[in-house]
Amino acid sequence: MLDQSIGLSEARQQLARKAAHDCFAKFSSRELMEALLAADMPMGGTDAERIERLLSVGHPLDVLQFFPKDSVQRVSDTLGQSIN
Repeated sequence: MLDQSIGLSEARQQLARKAAHDCFAKFSSRELMEALLAADMPMGGTDAERIERLLSVGHPLDVLQFFPKDSVQRVSDTLGQSIN
């Protein structure tokens, strides 16, 4: 039973990470690079690599602090919900 519970927890974490990745994919390459610069992290690589680097900082909502407010608002508008 515990094994099933652990499996469900891991599945939920993977779904949350995918949702965060999909959300961050809405930002432009430039916005991703600017967020990495603000987080004092390397800016190179593909957008997917940049997103992974940003997500390694912590919880996705914490990472949003590195994006300009207007970029966060634009992405939240495209998602149809507030993420800030």
